Amino acid sequence: MEQIHSQKNTPHGLLVVVGPSGAGKTTLVHELLKLYKDASKIVTYKTRKKRDNERHMEDYYFCSEEEYFVLRDRGFFAETACVHGDWSGTPLHEVAHLDTVFKIASIDIHGALKLKALYPHVHIFFLQTTSMQVLESRLKRRAQDSEKTLEIRLHNAKQEIEAAHASGKVDLFLINDDFTEMFAKARDYIETKMG
Repeated sequence: MEQIHSQKNTPHGLLVVVGPSGAGKTTLVHELLKLYKDASKIVTYKTRKKRDNERHMEDYYFCSEEEYFVLRDRGFFAETACVHGDWSGTPLHEVAHLDTVFKIASIDIHGALKLKALYPHVHIFFLQTTSMQVLESRLKRRAQDSEKTLEIRLHNAKQEIEAAHASGKVDLFLINDDFTEMFAKARDYIETKMG
């Protein structure tokens, strides 16, 4: 009897974590994957250059625009978008059987909204900082972007925040001020709404 009960409460579906660069998406996804051992991360495709701390085929599949467009034209992606001037996409095979598996992805708000419109069992968490000043300070501390790229990221962050609020499709807005508190809210949602 206990086994049936715990099985029923096992999270399932696709959790899409979105938000501006520097909001803490990677950390949140990493911690959720540690907590939920049956969950798997969807590795998306990117045409941008790999950063020093990123791993090909683990963080993202890095490919050329030419390779990306060949895959896109073959119908390989469930959603595809141009983000910060580079292309990104979620493989179609990764969004199958969401009623029985628990997957986590981190993509932009527009891709998340496309997936939610196309597939059942898609839940969106929007992660943001307490203010744009905090976000700017985090991005500067990361020291991964030129001044121009930083400006683009901050401009895009404002647009993402507006799009998320205007959509009415985000399931949970999270402020990443106190990570422990934010993580508890994320976990509560997963265990009450995705089980």
